[in-house]
Amino acid sequence: MYVYYFFQSFNFGQYAAGVSVPTLNRNLVHAVLISVPPIVEQNEIANILKTIDQKIDLHEAKKSTLQDLFKTMLNKLMTGEIRVKDLDIDVSEVES
Repeated sequence: MYVYYFFQSFNFGQYAAGVSVPTLNRNLVHAVLISVPPIVEQNEIANILKTIDQKIDLHEAKKSTLQDLFKTMLNKLMTGEIRVKDLDIDVSEVES
């Protein structure tokens, strides 16, 4: 798991060869030294990043749900299916 996250943050672009079709040059990357923490620390790092990824996914799902709700409400308001005066909205909560 650690390697997955490491590769996501590693800048492979600086080791690309070729002009029209950039290709990763094995000979250039082979000489690169990287520090690798002990396996226990790798697992801790991966678990923390996995938890953060899960929270990001959760918030993206909530955002998507709220966007869908907004679109639905806007459509209903624009078509006159519901009226603003009929909505039970506490203005003080919206302003704060």
